[in-house]
Parts: sequence; C-alpha cells; structure tokens
Amino acid sequence: MTTIILGILGIAAVAVVLFFTYYAFNEKPLPWAKDKTAKQAVGVSSALNTVQRWAKLNNTQVISSATLQSKNLSAYADAILVGPFGVLGIKCLGLNGDIYGEKNDGAWLQVVNDERISFENPLTECNVCARLIREALFAAGIKNTNVDCIAVFCNKKANIAVPRSAGIVFPHTLKDTLNKDKYTIDKGLDTQKAAEAIKTFIK
Repeated sequence: MTTIILGILGIAAVAVVLFFTYYAFNEKPLPWAKDKTAKQAVGVSSALNTVQRWAKLNNTQVISSATLQSKNLSAYADAILVGPFGVLGIKCLGLNGDIYGEKNDGAWLQVVNDERISFENPLTECNVCARLIREALFAAGIKNTNVDCIAVFCNKKANIAVPRSAGIVFPHTLKDTLNKDKYTIDKGLDTQKAAEAIKTFIK
C-alpha cells in the first residue's frame, strides 16, 4: 500500500514539474495569473474567424481592416459585411482588465492593475463608421439600405462594466447577433455595387 502511495506521489510530482517547466519554457503566464500589462487584441482573431465563417454561409462579402475616410471624418472597422441584408461594420476590441464606460461617454476606461488607459467610446466610433458607409452608398446612388456597426469585446476574461443597454457584443453572443433577422433577411442589395462603393471611401 505504501509503495502504491509513494508511486502516485512520485507521478504527481513529475507532473507538477513538467507543468511549470512548460509554461516557463514557452514564456506563458500561468493560467491563474492576472495580466500585469494592458493588452488590446486578445480574442480578436477568433471573433473575426467567426465572422468569416458566417459570411461564407450567408452569401456575404467581407471587407477586412478598413479605414473609412471622408472630409474630416474617419473610422476603422476590422470587418465590413456586405450582404443581401445590407451592410454591417464590425469593430473588435481585445482589451483585457476592467473596462468602464457609459453609452454616451466621450471616452471609456481600461484598468489593468494600477494602469489606467482612456480610449475613445467604441460606440461613437461605430456611429461614425455607419455614417461613412451610408455616405459611400449614397454617393453611388444606393439608398434606403440597412446599415449598422457593432462593437465586439473579444476577450472572454475581461470584466466589462458597461450597461447592457449600450448594445455591445461579446464572443458568446456574436453568432446570435449575426443571425438576427436584420442581418439575414434578403433586402435585395446589389452586394458587388455596394462593396465597390464602400471601397471608394477606404484610405
């Protein structure tokens, strides 16, 4: 019995050593360790992969990494979906730590340990993005089109202290958001013409 117990303890000890060696060798933080520095792109790639898969299944074009600009206005979108339903801009934020903000605030706050970083309200940026998309479509003679832009907070571990009424999207709600009627019902948009119109505003 004693031999069996010693054997189990030996195996456990080896497992613990291998565990810590793996994280040290690969310079990775331990699973339970808190972030010490601010990050901005956690989970963004995964969210964009979800968007790409959805687009393929829904006859929708994707314009990636687009900076729209017109006169004194500019806005960045990680992806712009152009489908029969209309146009949907997507802004991804992979911030870590604690995120604080209100729908109508000019700036929001990211807090990681003692580091406090102010950043522009992503909902304001989304509004500008949607406005520029509408301008691009209107300039091409495309009117009465459903245009929207959403902010996706991609980091599953971030603490988002923002009211639900703000309408932000999370990784676990992204698919359901994309599958809403307003993004799936065919409104007869000429996607090729619309995509070309939007690209004229991309700088």
